[in-house]
This record gives sequence, structure tokens and C-alpha cells, in this order.
Amino acid sequence: VHEDRGGQLAAARGGLAIGPGGVGAHIAKQFFRDEEATHMENITKSVNFACGQLRLGKDAAADAKALVVKACDGRWGEGEWTTMLTGACVYAASRQNALPITVRDVAEACQLDVFALGRVYNRLKFLHELKVPPLDPATFVARAAAAIPQLRDAMGGGDEDDA
Repeated sequence: VHEDRGGQLAAARGGLAIGPGGVGAHIAKQFFRDEEATHMENITKSVNFACGQLRLGKDAAADAKALVVKACDGRWGEGEWTTMLTGACVYAASRQNALPITVRDVAEACQLDVFALGRVYNRLKFLHELKVPPLDPATFVARAAAAIPQLRDAMGGGDEDDA
């Protein structure tokens, strides 16, 4: 009497090859994902969401994802701490890339308390010995000028719809 391992008999009936290179292996992997792959997918989704909210580029998103993986050793959990960690890593990556993003912007995008996010960011810098360049006010000038409609109009960058 042979013991059937569930999917092997069904795959054989359907003509799917079970094994490292077979289609059945790909299907089985989709249904029975290993824990590490699930953690990495959750990290990627979380970082991509936060970076999308802030309209950050792919380089900053990749840096943030690498920092999250480093900070959590590739393990992912549930709860607010994961969002805090993601926010702190996104902010650190934006600072390292000299992007005009404030901790308040990240807190709003991730729906976090700005002071709690600041504490997690400082802890992240300390624990992982992150070197972050000091804030350069010049990076925020263009952003601030673009937020004032009169300056946009004076510089010729205003929309005709604003009139």
C-alpha cells in the first residue's frame, strides 16, 4: 500500500512534474510558502507602501528595505512596532539620500506618533551605528517655495488652473 502525499497524486493526474524544476514545485511553493519568504514579502510591502506615500524613488526604497531587513534580522512580526521600524528605516534612508523628507512627513504617511517615531529612529541609529548626514536646510528651500502659490506664480511654475 502506497501512501499518497496529497498533491503528488493530483499533480500526477494533471500531468504536472513534481520536483525542483517542475511546475508542481512552483505551485506548491505558492501554497506553502516558507516563513522567511513570507517575512521578506511583508517587509517589501510595508516599505513600498511607506515610500509610495512619500513618493520616494526606488533607490531610497531599496535602502529602506535593506535597513529594515538588517534591523529585524529578516524576521517580521505584527503590530505597531513593525510600522514604527519601517517608518524609522524610511526616514533614515531618506536622510542618507539627502531627500527633503521630515520625520513628521514619515509619521503622517505611516500614521504614527511623530515623537514615538523619533525615538525609534534614534534607537535605530544607535543600535546599528548608522551614519546620517546632518540636515541641510537648502534641500528644503525648493520644497518650501513650491508650497507657496505666490512664489510658484512669480517663478512661472504656477498652473493656469490656479487663476
